[in-house]
Amino acid sequence: MYRTLVAIMITAMLSISSAVAQENLTEASAKNDTTEAVTSIPLHALYGGMGYGSNMIYLGSTISQNRPFGYSAMTYGYNNEFFVSLSSMHLSGFKPFLSVYTGSLNYTHTFNSWFDIAAGLYGYHVAPGLRDTLFGSFIYSDLTLGIDWRLLYSKLSVGGLVMDQSQLYLQFRNSRYFQGPDIFNGKATISLDPYINIIFGTYITAETITITDTVVSTFPPFGAGRSKIKTSSETVYTRDFRIMEIDFGLPVSIDFDFMSLEVETGFILPLISDQYYQSSKGFLLMLSAYFKIL
Repeated sequence: MYRTLVAIMITAMLSISSAVAQENLTEASAKNDTTEAVTSIPLHALYGGMGYGSNMIYLGSTISQNRPFGYSAMTYGYNNEFFVSLSSMHLSGFKPFLSVYTGSLNYTHTFNSWFDIAAGLYGYHVAPGLRDTLFGSFIYSDLTLGIDWRLLYSKLSVGGLVMDQSQLYLQFRNSRYFQGPDIFNGKATISLDPYINIIFGTYITAETITITDTVVSTFPPFGAGRSKIKTSSETVYTRDFRIMEIDFGLPVSIDFDFMSLEVETGFILPLISDQYYQSSKGFLLMLSAYFKIL
């Protein structure tokens, strides 16, 4: 039970996982760097996507327990500002075949060439038989401010889990978008978007204190004394807001008018480690394909 609670509290949004799929689908027609001009924005848009990852990470917590995963997703966009997404995921080695389902609502707005905002509400549903093994279903929300410094694009995200005891998370991400030359006779372009992401979060530790009392009973005037040992325990929870993880990533994509293919390599450097915190470290790989349906 405690392990499940810790997983829920640590788990959050935006890292190398299905969150990557969500972010890329909503940006299939316009990169997140505000220096990129969008010549025409359709009122309605529909995107589909699928992909494979070597590990599903959510803000330092390995949801797939360091195993590969696959996903499929569908995103509807309105006026390139409102987005509704649904996705399903298969975690290697777990049954049922589709172990996790997600849904999200997103709003993005660009004020000018250097400032934009975004807000999101995300729901994760886990197959009932896996909730004790993986994590419990939860809802997460966040607010993001984006600033384009020309040389760097910075995003500051503040979010938290929607539950009885909300947990606060903060992310500070810096990236730089590069668009390469046209390929395939001008039908596609190559782009890179390297980034560094620093994650802060509410870290909860639990300490169990055992209290032992000896009770002595006497029976005067001649009764022999008898003693009885009573033991009780109490769990004390400590909340600490600290830096949890640093992520490095290099997404490389080939973009067509109707499709985007992406390979992302990343490295996770965890800054917290204990027996309950299901952290992961080292290199990650993500392969994704996104299609513009409408």
